[in-house]
Amino acid sequence: MAKNSVVWLALVLSTLLAGGAEVDWKTAATESHRLIEIGRYTEAEDQFRAQLAEARQSPSPNRLASALNGLALSLRRQGRFQEAHPLLTEAVAIGEQTHSMPRADLAHLLSNLGANLYERALYDDAENLLRRALAMETKANRPLTLNSLAMVAFSRHRFSEADQLFREALKDLIEVEGVKTENTANVQENLGRLLESLNRLDEAESLYSRAFRTRESLLGPAHPDVARGLLNLAGIRIKFGDSAKAETMARRALLAFETARARWLAANAHVVIANALRLQRRLSEAEGHYHRALAILEPEYGPNHHKTAAVLFNLGGLRVSQKRYADAESLIHRALEIREAAYGPGDPTVIATMRDYARILSKLGRKGDAQNIEARINFGGHLKTGQLK
Repeated sequence: MAKNSVVWLALVLSTLLAGGAEVDWKTAATESHRLIEIGRYTEAEDQFRAQLAEARQSPSPNRLASALNGLALSLRRQGRFQEAHPLLTEAVAIGEQTHSMPRADLAHLLSNLGANLYERALYDDAENLLRRALAMETKANRPLTLNSLAMVAFSRHRFSEADQLFREALKDLIEVEGVKTENTANVQENLGRLLESLNRLDEAESLYSRAFRTRESLLGPAHPDVARGLLNLAGIRIKFGDSAKAETMARRALLAFETARARWLAANAHVVIANALRLQRRLSEAEGHYHRALAILEPEYGPNHHKTAAVLFNLGGLRVSQKRYADAESLIHRALEIREAAYGPGDPTVIATMRDYARILSKLGRKGDAQNIEARINFGGHLKTGQLK
C-alpha cells in the first residue's frame, strides 16, 4: 500500500514545485524521498518535519500539501497510520480548496488517504475515497488506486472482486511500467496473498517469488521491502511443512525490519516465527513471539482490528496445544467477536473460528454453549457471539 504514496510524492514534486524559487526545497524533498526508497524511514521523517515547518511559512498551498504528504509517507512506512491520518486529511483539504492543484494530483492525495484508512480498517471510508480518486486518475497512475481498492475488497472477503481488480491493476502496470518494477512487484505480492488465503499455494508462491526477485534486484537484499517478500515466502514454507526453513527466512526478515524501524512489519515477522516454532513444538518460544506481535499491533491498530484478531487466534491455538483450555477460550472468543464485527456472521473465516471455539467449549465441558455455536454454524452464523455467557 505504501507504493501509492511513493508515486504521488514524485508527481507532486515535479508538477507543483517546478518554479526556480523553490528549487532548493524541491532538491531537499527529493533527497527525503530517496531516503524512503532505500528504507531509511526515520531519517526521512526528520527531514520532512523540517520541510513541513518551512512550508507552513510559504504562500504556496501546493508546497504545503506536498510536505504534508511526504511526512505522512515516512510515517506510513513505519506503520504509524494514526499519526499519518491528520496530515493526509489536511493535504486533501488543501487540494480540494485550491484551484491551482491539478486534478490528477488531488486524485493521488485522495488515494493516499484512502490507502491509509484501509490500513486502519476503516474500509467504507477508504473505499469511498478510492473510488473518488479512481474517477480522477490518469492512465499511468490508475493501477495503483485499483490495487488499493482490491486490498479493501480482499479485506472485506469479496475475493472474486479483489482478484479481478488485482489482475486489472497488474495488466495496466505492466503496460505502463513494464514487468520488473517495484509497483508491479507490489501488486503481484498482494495477489499472492489473496491466492494464499484461498489455499492456492503454488500460484501464490510463484507470485511471491517473482515479486521477491524483482525487489531484490532493484533494492538490494537488506531493504525492508525485500524482507517483506522473504516473509511471504516463509509463510508459504510453513504451509508446505518446512518450518525450519521458514524460521530462518522469517528471522532474517525480522532483522531487516528492526534495522529499518518498521515495527508493524516486525510484528508480522514475529507471528511467522511463532507459527514456525509451533510446528517444531517449541511452544514457550512461540508464545513470546506472539506477545511481541501483540505489543506492537494493539497500540497502533487497536484491540479490535482484524490483525490483532489473527494473533489472538494463533495464541489461542497455542494454548490448546498446551491444554490450557480456559485461556484458549478467552482468546478465541475475543478473536471471534472481532472477526464477526469485521466480516459478518456468515463469513467463512468467522465460521471456521466458530468451529474452533465450539471445540474448546466442549473441552471445557460447556456442552450447551458448544451446541449453540454448532447450531449457529449450521444456520449460517446467526445470533450474536456476545450473547453467550
